[in-house]
Amino acid sequence: MERREAIKSLTLALGYSLAPATLSGLVTSCAKENTETRQPVFFTSKEMYAVQQLAEVFLPKTDIPGATDLNIHVFIDEYMAAIPNQKDRDKCKVGVEAWISSFEKETEAQIIGSELSTFTKNVESYFKIDEKKQEEVKALIRGEEPASEKESYFIYSFLFTIKRLSILGYYASEEIGENVLSYLPVPGGYKGCIPVEEVGNAWSL
Repeated sequence: MERREAIKSLTLALGYSLAPATLSGLVTSCAKENTETRQPVFFTSKEMYAVQQLAEVFLPKTDIPGATDLNIHVFIDEYMAAIPNQKDRDKCKVGVEAWISSFEKETEAQIIGSELSTFTKNVESYFKIDEKKQEEVKALIRGEEPASEKESYFIYSFLFTIKRLSILGYYASEEIGENVLSYLPVPGGYKGCIPVEEVGNAWSL
């Protein structure tokens, strides 16, 4: 698939520091995908449903589009299929499987069909934690925790990955870049020293 090859080339060249401006065309293409007929290329259909709900939890629809409106889950699927590092792909796979298993055990329900509010509550249990727990999570991600915490390590790694890629894809999209952020396709005059309050909204370029 041509788009996956383009993502792979960008990843090889820039690592994980992919500039939103560089990715905007790729994300826009994913946003136009027909999700009813599209087959996942990295995740399974069940995992894709979970990723879609997670992305929406991180970036819900308000007065501006949410992650689902922009098919951010499609971008994440394409991105993970294209990255050259097999270790990172494997870690994501282990993480999504561990998280789904934990989700279904705690909720006593199948993940497909679960409401967004249930996903929100689950995510909050991982991120709305006190400072002591936050430090423990940081140590876990750094690999400083014992092997008994291996499942938590993979789950947190997966959740952080989905959150990071959701934000990356969202702000790289044409919809957000042109209609939500301040946008000036042809740069105007330069003002080197102005008060911060006059800057206004964040700029997409």
